[in-house]
Amino acid sequence: MDIHITRNGEQHGPYPEATARQFLEAGQLLPADLAWHEGADGWKPLSEVLGAAAQPPATPPPPPPKPGASVGAVVSKTVEENAGASEPEDPDEIHVTRKGKAIGSYRRDKAKERYAAGVLLPTDWAWHDGMGKDWKPLNEVLGLRAPPPEKKESSWQDPNEFPVFLVPVFLVLSIALLVSGMFEMWEHSAHLTPWQREQLTPEERRIPWYVRGMVMIGGMSTWRCIVLLRRKSKE
Repeated sequence: MDIHITRNGEQHGPYPEATARQFLEAGQLLPADLAWHEGADGWKPLSEVLGAAAQPPATPPPPPPKPGASVGAVVSKTVEENAGASEPEDPDEIHVTRKGKAIGSYRRDKAKERYAAGVLLPTDWAWHDGMGKDWKPLNEVLGLRAPPPEKKESSWQDPNEFPVFLVPVFLVLSIALLVSGMFEMWEHSAHLTPWQREQLTPEERRIPWYVRGMVMIGGMSTWRCIVLLRRKSKE
């Protein structure tokens, strides 16, 4: 059978079924693209069309949906049109959409497996026969609990977590520590004459470790406070 494709209001094809499957595997066609073939009763997601092949007598394709229409609305319309058909309702066939795009239909047990594996998400919306017109979050349809939101640990490096009103205080303290360390470094040998400096041993010439630490910590803290304040000012 030849399959007609429409994406964002533009029609493509028709493609033979085998070619459409190849394009789908290669990513040239998407599962959420709307498709139609001769004998179909409306436009449906390509993934759903390729799951069932039917070749009744040739009929002209119906007009494609408007570019602004979401795939979820098309799926809902298709479900409503099929509601009065003679086929029995199947509440274990779960239709799933994500951000307004249909991503497929799954048996209930398979949907639970994919949900547990993280392939299907709590933010996905789902529908099955017998629900009426309202779509619900996937976890509610499957009778599963939504995972609790991840808690982020408070961090000095996260400007949204660290109390911003304390940053100016830390900035003042950091600058004071930096200046004090630099003053200690200068005073270490500033009062000595060149001849006196030459008489010092290498150990005496070395700047004390705590002075070097004051300069290093003061400088790093000052830089970090400035970065946090700049980030916050851009928000």
